[in-house]
Amino acid sequence: MRRRWWRRKAAKKLTIPKNGKKIEKEHIYIATGDEHLYINDNFFYFSKEPTHFHYKPSINIFFESIANNINKTGLAVILTGMGNDGTNGIIALKNKGWTIIAQNEETSAVFGMPKSAIESGCVSYIFSIEQISDYISKYFKGQSK
Repeated sequence: MRRRWWRRKAAKKLTIPKNGKKIEKEHIYIATGDEHLYINDNFFYFSKEPTHFHYKPSINIFFESIANNINKTGLAVILTGMGNDGTNGIIALKNKGWTIIAQNEETSAVFGMPKSAIESGCVSYIFSIEQISDYISKYFKGQSK
């Protein structure tokens, strides 16, 4: 259901990455499952390491791997979720010039992750879920940066 909603609203391909698959431009990737997702040399990789993280997949690990391996700027979004996973990753991305969006409290089922991201001072925009998809669509069209 959510995948269809994102596809319709953002007008981009929503993809669950596969191990060893090359990153494609203008795709929206979502990490799922019980392994961490990494990016290295423009390819996706999965690993159960590190095992001591509370969240799996950890968006911190994914975002930090992007910051360490991608020499371009982009757009990162923190959606509803528990805890502070994602905050360290968005700090790393913000330091590389990325635009960071956090979901607002009103449309979040659990406001922990967006709240932590906002409190870091690295969030560029705080939007409702509908505004996020509109912004992503405009971003890909070059109308928002």
